[in-house]
Amino acid sequence: MPEKLYDAYHQEIELTTEQEACLKYSGERTLMVKGYAGAGKSLVLMAIAKKYLEKYGKNSRNKVAIFTFQNTLVTTTQEFLQVNGDDEEGVLVTTINSHIKGIYELLVKCGAAPKKKFPYNSKQAEEQRLTNVKRALSAHQTKFGKHRFHDLDPQFWLEEFDWMKDMNVWTDDMDMYLTIPRKGRGGKVRMSAADRVTAYQIYSFYCDHLNRTGQGDWADQTLYLIRHPELIPEQMKFEHILIDEAQDLSLAQMTAIMMLYKQEMIVAMDMNQRIFNKQWTPKQLGIETTTKKLTKSMRTTKQIDALAESIRCKNDTILGEDDKSLRAIPEREGEIPLLVHLEDAAAERKYVVDLIRKYQQANDKLTIGIIASKNNQIKIFSEWLASEDIYHERVKKDSTFSMAKPGVKVASAYSAKGLEFPYVICVSL
Repeated sequence: MPEKLYDAYHQEIELTTEQEACLKYSGERTLMVKGYAGAGKSLVLMAIAKKYLEKYGKNSRNKVAIFTFQNTLVTTTQEFLQVNGDDEEGVLVTTINSHIKGIYELLVKCGAAPKKKFPYNSKQAEEQRLTNVKRALSAHQTKFGKHRFHDLDPQFWLEEFDWMKDMNVWTDDMDMYLTIPRKGRGGKVRMSAADRVTAYQIYSFYCDHLNRTGQGDWADQTLYLIRHPELIPEQMKFEHILIDEAQDLSLAQMTAIMMLYKQEMIVAMDMNQRIFNKQWTPKQLGIETTTKKLTKSMRTTKQIDALAESIRCKNDTILGEDDKSLRAIPEREGEIPLLVHLEDAAAERKYVVDLIRKYQQANDKLTIGIIASKNNQIKIFSEWLASEDIYHERVKKDSTFSMAKPGVKVASAYSAKGLEFPYVICVSL
């Protein structure tokens, strides 16, 4: 077990008894670390990684990988390892999508996987995907005749096909698809058993169109590796794989990860914090698990928790019993959160700028998080600060930033997930 741990601000971290129990676990079952926001799930994974780095020493390469949900957590995890005196290159810290993409590109170079054109996040790429759906619907109608499904919005089918791929359904998996409960679609379109056969036919036409035109969805890389595990290079596998924010990974992604570790997989998750409608269970992965819960808040105060819980409790109607029980009232006291209603954007801008200056005048070593609800607001809030000569960094998946460096960090709610700031301002709430 690591002797001492320090956070990004070089302050010593004292592990709780529950966290230490996770580090001491040595059973054969897959360890599931569950806890609500701020309970220290990410910290446990980083402490376990540090433990293995110390165990393997100079021979740590290709031994440990930490897969995070997003790139911002990659940066902070790497920084944690640096602060704690470890060679972060000894542990691979990345997103599962990035790692799978790297494997697939290697296979393409050696001719083991087909080269395809994958869509990037842009309006043009989205339009191309919708065009592909329309081609599939047209081809299906030509072969089987008119069906009410042909009149559904192509966006519906795009979401349906993405869900099927997330659930590890491919072009020869109709029997499996027909047995999978379809959750998350709501009452938009109800399908009988016969309807689902038709839906799978349309999906097959869609996949065939992508294949014939040299296109692919990003999920296709994951599906390809799952069906060709023998092609995965040994240097892309690890003895131990640690997964953070696993509730936002799909069944297909989790299945692919199962093919990448040799000894051990440890999973940290909390369904209360799920931001995408991803679904998987240990039973679907064919694994037996041991769950350890973290019930002490390491991050927040009683006052902040009370405000958050007044909103969060409304989620209980859609959560399982196991996840409803994860909340515990923090022991730490703090200031009451301040809710401020302002007349207009100009007043809000002045208030935020003045508040930041007040904080920084009191302590210029502070790190302050500015949280935006939408990505396009990041630029707006950044312009506010730039116009007032307030140094800041944008926390985005393709940006470089340091949590240890004092100053203002501007992030979306999604990008800030899992990060910690002494002070947080939620703008345009």
